[in-house]
Amino acid sequence: MVWTRKPISTLAFALLIFSTPEATPCTGIMFKAQDGSIIFGRSMEWGATDLESELIIIPRGREYTGKTGTKLQGLNWTTRYGVVGMNSLDQDVVLDGINEKGLYSGLFYFPDIAEYPEIVEANAQNTITSWQLSTWILSNFATISEVRKALSKITLSSAGFPRFPSGPEGIPLHAIVVDSSGKSIVVEPIGGRLVISDNPLGILTNAPEFQWQMANIRNYVKLSPFNAKAKTVNGVELKPWGQGSGFVGLPGDITPPARFIRALYMGHAALPGKNGEEGLLQAVRVMNAFYITKGYVRESHKDEVLYEYSQWETFTDLSNRVLMFRTYDNPGQLRKVIVDEFDFDAKEIKKISIHQKLDVLDVTDHAK
Repeated sequence: MVWTRKPISTLAFALLIFSTPEATPCTGIMFKAQDGSIIFGRSMEWGATDLESELIIIPRGREYTGKTGTKLQGLNWTTRYGVVGMNSLDQDVVLDGINEKGLYSGLFYFPDIAEYPEIVEANAQNTITSWQLSTWILSNFATISEVRKALSKITLSSAGFPRFPSGPEGIPLHAIVVDSSGKSIVVEPIGGRLVISDNPLGILTNAPEFQWQMANIRNYVKLSPFNAKAKTVNGVELKPWGQGSGFVGLPGDITPPARFIRALYMGHAALPGKNGEEGLLQAVRVMNAFYITKGYVRESHKDEVLYEYSQWETFTDLSNRVLMFRTYDNPGQLRKVIVDEFDFDAKEIKKISIHQKLDVLDVTDHAK
């Protein structure tokens, strides 16, 4: 099989957005509440431009065609399930979302690793592009086993994202998929084929590939939420300074490998909520540790400085089908939608603006 690696950094526009392998430092973590509710928290970072995301509601019976990046027509499919999630640049696809069956899927930037096969007549009819992957998954399937089986027949292309002047090139992406039972997989285009990995930890960041991230955990096996014990050396008792000594050595930078390790230990050390509602709030608390303010990550490009920052975050209860979100401009205001209350038999896609001015509750007159 012939495949091509198409680094996004070769594109003039992409240089403005993805000028380092660590750009777009998204983090995703799965949580499980005491009652079995499955929650997924995810941050969306993007540099240099506003994603112009909206919350979109995709009904059943909507027709899609896979993008091949060639003159050949890709896969045709009709949505079987309703989907709710975040889009970008007015496109009718989700970068991150949930369907009416409680299946979640999110796309994460995957630079310098993603490799796509050549699209020819033999594989075109089963082809979708990388940025259609989550939409295809959520609109067709209810469980991880269904997704895994169907992926064996799919070819992923590097067709460019509309409104990005990127020519035939695409955005390198991989995906995490989680169902309401807590099963999870990671889907990655490596070596011109789709590599599917079980993801029992329910964590994803960016490059390197998922199996490398899993192997890297072995460098941090001594980390623990329990404080380190005092030791005596030559009669001298040595005690750790303050609390948190079990996590000495936990990487604190913003690179994908560091965030993967932090997500593992911080996410799984957090006490689980009693139910979905408490689990969502616990996800919010943990994801605070991955929030990126403008200025934390900078890249010089020609005569300007570009910034990566957390444009939005989602907190999704797969078991109860509730999606909460917050945005950079109003980080203290959580908003939610209840998936089951949408009419998925509607004829058209609907959208909800996520943009909102800062909303602060004035409690001055609450004094008693």
